[in-house]
Amino acid sequence: GQGSLFTSLRYDSDADKSRITVENRSYLNFNDDDFCISFQYIASSATNTLMSNLSDGELAGYILTKEGAQTSSPLGTVAGGDFSTRTSGALDLTTVPANPAFPYSVYVKRRNSQNLDIFLERFDGENRAIVSGTFYNQNDGVGLKHILLQKTGSKLQAYFTGSLEGEVDDTTTKPCQNKADVLIFEKRNSDGSYYDGRDDWGTAFQPLQFQIWNQSMSSTQISTRGI
Repeated sequence: GQGSLFTSLRYDSDADKSRITVENRSYLNFNDDDFCISFQYIASSATNTLMSNLSDGELAGYILTKEGAQTSSPLGTVAGGDFSTRTSGALDLTTVPANPAFPYSVYVKRRNSQNLDIFLERFDGENRAIVSGTFYNQNDGVGLKHILLQKTGSKLQAYFTGSLEGEVDDTTTKPCQNKADVLIFEKRNSDGSYYDGRDDWGTAFQPLQFQIWNQSMSSTQISTRGI
């Protein structure tokens, strides 16, 4: 079967270059079940500028994360009542009981002067699993890019424009769940708090759509979708 699409977000304007908060729901933890996170974005000259301002191995920003022990106070809602948004500034955060485990954290780091890598990380409190793949290759040029990250069985996989770029064993052995909200399009301070990354992160990463599924995709499905 196709599975359920839990979250689908589309961005249409500059006002969307800000944090999106998906309030905590148990089904967004996925526990030990398969899941798939896919999205498209437009790379531009600003992507090259961001990359040039980073050092090798330096964090560029978070695409999506459920890491941490913070949840937000709603500032507004959209269809379904699950989202809080703000186009500038930072959201007020309320601390919830700490849990070091998290089901997924997706972030981007600079590999070298021509490449940015994307990472999918899971942690069960003791065991950590991380898969990585290409997020941006300067030699490929600017334009539309497709990213798909997933847990499928005992594997974590990273696809870039339909090609499998990374695969590792999911070494987590216990539930990777917490009470944190899902933060999309975010940056993080050294003290672990998050902030709106719209100034540099926002212009370098222009997302078109996020999709979160409660199942993994086969290689045939991925190539058919062009993801």
